Amino acid sequence: MKTIIACCLSATLLFSLDVLQVKAQIVSKIAHAFVLKDIINIYISEQDDLAQVKGMDSSLLYTSYEEADIAFIDKKRSSTESKNERYIFSTSYYLYQNDPHVIGTFFWQKGRPTILIKSSILKEKGIVLPDEFTKYEE
Repeated sequence: MKTIIACCLSATLLFSLDVLQVKAQIVSKIAHAFVLKDIINIYISEQDDLAQVKGMDSSLLYTSYEEADIAFIDKKRSSTESKNERYIFSTSYYLYQNDPHVIGTFFWQKGRPTILIKSSILKEKGIVLPDEFTKYEE
């Protein structure tokens, strides 16, 4: 009985680590698609589930919102207009729909990653993303 419980716990732990690695890879891909630098300053809200990926990719330097090149936020911030060159991604669909400064969203729905990017903002800012991101534009 103890062996079965230990196996179940181990499998759960391994699955959660895999999900974290996938999240870290997606965050890194998004960041590198928008910010063309080797080391990217990134902000992720502490309350967000995405905060668990901090430190999993050495090309991402986690910093404050004010210093970030790209930010993943979970709720509207009053200072979203303060730095025009910062790219803002939300981790909620509601914020993506209702905040004109949010360029895209990345969240989990039914156990799968969901990525959406506003093509209108891409055109407005003259951003050209790699071809692998065109399926996420709307």
